[in-house]
Order: sequence, then C-alpha cells, then structure tokens
Amino acid sequence: MTTHWSAVTSDPNSRIARQVRQREVAAAYRPSVESRLAYFADASRGATVLNLGCVDQVPDGYQIAPLHRRLAAVAARCVGVDVDRAGIAALLGEGFEVLYADATDPGFVSEMPCRFDVVIAGEIIEHLVDPGGMLANTRRVLEPGGRLLLSAPNPYWMAVAVGETLGWYSGNVDHVADYRPYGVAELAARTGFELTAWRGEANPAFWKGNRRPFHWLARAVGVVNPHAIADCGSIIYELAVR
Repeated sequence: MTTHWSAVTSDPNSRIARQVRQREVAAAYRPSVESRLAYFADASRGATVLNLGCVDQVPDGYQIAPLHRRLAAVAARCVGVDVDRAGIAALLGEGFEVLYADATDPGFVSEMPCRFDVVIAGEIIEHLVDPGGMLANTRRVLEPGGRLLLSAPNPYWMAVAVGETLGWYSGNVDHVADYRPYGVAELAARTGFELTAWRGEANPAFWKGNRRPFHWLARAVGVVNPHAIADCGSIIYELAVR
C-alpha cells in the first residue's frame, strides 16, 4: 500500500509532501493504449460489471451507449446506470440491464442489484459536482479485490494546453473540472481507494487535420519526459480499494 503524504508531514505544500506524491504517481504510470473502450472491455471480460453513465454523450444520429454495448458483450453480467431517462428507456427496450440512478446520490447503493468486480466510469467524472460521492458509492458496491476504472479528458493534451494558452477554448462547456494524476491520487485516498495505474489514450484519430502540428510538438515533449502524455486525448485511471 502506498504511503500517503500525511504520514510523513502535516504540510501539503512542503517539498517532502510533493516528493511523496510524485513517487506515487510515477510508480503508477503505465504505457499508453490506443483505445480506452477496448481497454475497458478487456478489463470487463468475464466479470460482473457496473457501467456508470452508460448512455454516453453522442452526437445526434449516432448509436447510443457505444461503450456499454462492448462491455455487455464480454462481461458475465453488465449493469448500466445513467440519469438520462430517455436513453435508459431506449436501452431497456433493447434488452440491456440498465437502471435510472445517480451515482452520487446517498441512496445509490441500495438501488444496485448486486456487488461488482469492476466499475467503469468513462468520461463522466469531469461532469460531476460531487466526484467524491461517486467514488464513495463505488467503493461500497465493489466486491473485495474489485477495482474502479475511470477516464477523463487529458488536461496535458498538447492541442488543449497550447490552444487555451492562446485563448482558443475548445472544451465541453458542461465540464466542471480537470483531473490530473496528482489530484486523482488524493481523491482516491480520501475516498478509501489507491491509485494503482494511470495511462493515456493515444488515439491516432485525434491527430488528423489541423491538429497534426500539435502531435509533432507532443512527440518532442515525450523525448524530454518519457512519462509525458501530451499526445493523448484522455487519461485512464485504475483505483483499488485500500
């Protein structure tokens, strides 16, 4: 189990506290993968899975729930939850096991039909006012030895970092926060988890068209820092119960 910075100092701004956190984050780094959807599906194979935010945000005309369909195809049991009533109704009509539920609500745990080996939270934490509530509820519905896999947009992504520095805002206006490995490690510790791994999603599709020069710049950053994920659109985090 990773030593929390508070075990060695009471000052979160101290050099030793930062060193402890930096070692924790460095130890959890893993090489990037090409697709977070494929990675989540591999992690769910043969498991009892809870998929938070199962409807997904997709443009008009696209099939809803692309991740949930992949998880349900490989999991032993896959339960989906979302606050999108229309999306839940549509998925119920297709025969999926889904529920209307808010993962941050105090009554969430009592609404779950079972406990789970794996909980997936793909690209939803950045939308939440109460991310700690979601993690606390997740911990209570996990089986012993279970794990939470979540992803969020990468704030280090070169196209965003450079663009926003120059005043070109390109984010989603319903995002309320960014999540870096250093902050996720602290959020995990405060909710009974430990950050065990994090990695980027280096999807080549991100770098088509006018983003290509940013890709070259991101690769240059990677030469200086092998752990840089400036070429990745999202970060995948894996949390285990402490």
